Amino acid sequence: MKSLSVILTSSILLIVSANLFAQTTKEEMLKKVEEWNNQFSAAMITNDRAKMLSFYADDAYSLPSYSPMLVGKKAIENSMNMDENSDMKITSFKFNTKDLWISGDQMCEVGTYDLSMTMGKSAKTTVDHGKYLTIYQKQKDGSWKIKADMWNTDLNPFASSQ
Repeated sequence: MKSLSVILTSSILLIVSANLFAQTTKEEMLKKVEEWNNQFSAAMITNDRAKMLSFYADDAYSLPSYSPMLVGKKAIENSMNMDENSDMKITSFKFNTKDLWISGDQMCEVGTYDLSMTMGKSAKTTVDHGKYLTIYQKQKDGSWKIKADMWNTDLNPFASSQ
């Protein structure tokens, strides 16, 4: 009977410890993701494509709104280069992480975004807000890189204006 009590107590302590460790890891990763998102947002505003690309794995997938899927870092870079040649200028960008799941070497972030931009020579600011999903993968060197991301606007451009 005593050994059963020891086994139950040990099991309970193990489960509680594992949950506390997992929670600490999630909290630590939420802080890191917030830091990465702030860095990525700053790079978007300054159009620092090299900095933005540094967040992606070489074999990443990107699924942007209104565009075909981009496969690989080079395709993502080519898309960024095309965006640079447009007359769009992002003036503010904010990620709002809603949740984060971690499983082994994979991590999934879901959230919303808010952005402001100008188009062309117009001083008029356009605002957008939407949602995103980012999957990170832990690399061999221990760093985390974006394995896949997708986002889309909450503003329906096809809805009739009233």
